Amino acid sequence: MKTARPERALILAPTGRDSEIAAGVLAEARIESEACECVDGLVAELLCGAGFVLVTEEALLGSDLRSLSKWIRAQPEWSDIPFVLLTHRGGGLERNPDAGRFLNTLGNVTFLERPFHPTTLISLGQSALRGRRRQYDARERLEELQESEDHFRHTV
Repeated sequence: MKTARPERALILAPTGRDSEIAAGVLAEARIESEACECVDGLVAELLCGAGFVLVTEEALLGSDLRSLSKWIRAQPEWSDIPFVLLTHRGGGLERNPDAGRFLNTLGNVTFLERPFHPTTLISLGQSALRGRRRQYDARERLEELQESEDHFRHTV
């Protein structure tokens, strides 16, 4: 049985026009996306599956990230969902302690400073999806191994 391989982008950018602009840019590259209103909404959508997450720094600042952190820690062994975090200019981790916190919370995260060129976002999105496809391939191999082991146990 083939397991679903969702490749949509989830967008958490509740202020300004970031969500609308990002969805438009991704649509031009034929990447389906779904906007989320808040962190808990993002987690609910993650439970349905996603290829990657595009999130703004502002969406995470001051938000309770416990449900997101819990979801990330509970991912199956094959999964490491990619995040693209839109940030403001602000230097490296030494000058931006929030960036370090987001790196620790999100894990597989790429930082993209604004303003960004649409081609850069498309490239990052396509790269994230390629990585996610490899994760799906790994999941399928693990499932096949498990089925093979189960079959062997039942025949012995």
